[in-house]
Amino acid sequence: MSIVVKDGNGAPQTISTIDDLVSVVATGAKQDTGNTSIGGLTETAPASDTASSGLNGRLQRVAQRITSLIALLPAALGTSGGLKTEPQAGENHLGEVGGNTAVAGGTVTRQANTAAYALGQHIAAATPAAIPCAVARKNAGTGVITGVRLSKSSASLTNASFRVHLFKTAPATLPADAATFAAGVSGVAAVALGYVDITMDQAYSDGAKGFASINAKAFDTAAGSQNIYALIEARAAYTPASAEVFTVALEALRD
Repeated sequence: MSIVVKDGNGAPQTISTIDDLVSVVATGAKQDTGNTSIGGLTETAPASDTASSGLNGRLQRVAQRITSLIALLPAALGTSGGLKTEPQAGENHLGEVGGNTAVAGGTVTRQANTAAYALGQHIAAATPAAIPCAVARKNAGTGVITGVRLSKSSASLTNASFRVHLFKTAPATLPADAATFAAGVSGVAAVALGYVDITMDQAYSDGAKGFASINAKAFDTAAGSQNIYALIEARAAYTPASAEVFTVALEALRD
């Protein structure tokens, strides 16, 4: 004798023995357990990547994440199709290919008179100030000076010999224009970087100029500053033009 029953999927099963009945019941139990693990066909995706869910819900969550990633790709791609990289500003970098050369300097406009300077006198404005030269690549930067240029707005080359003094920071006090340089400057022992003598030998329609090469004079700037500072001293009895403008330019290789 046998009977026909339907299993958990609605399929007919013929039961002829006790073993047949046990087999049908066991298969249904396994299907129920599997359905709990896999999840229902209409299961929704979990709210987060770590929330528990069945397999169907987990697959939906993966699909959502892939869709979100695809939406971000256009903004992340560079012009050549690869992913863009956006390094953060700072000093943690691989460096540069090639050098980092700079020419930096400033000017001083002397007083509106033509009184001659004697050797060793300071050439300055009515209110003396050191000339800032933003030569470093960054604050507290370092490098080497390889040359100094000095030009002036007058074309006269007569006794046009000068000394350019360089400092890490501006000296504490400065001599007045036409005052003795050595006696009037102070606060320089810890910040002096050296000096360069320049004789102007190039005259043009708009002024004169001189150049000096240096064998890699190292410099360092103060915290919070890219500047080193320059002062000009006459090294001969030079007669200036009224309100003559002097320009210092430093040639440097920057770290």
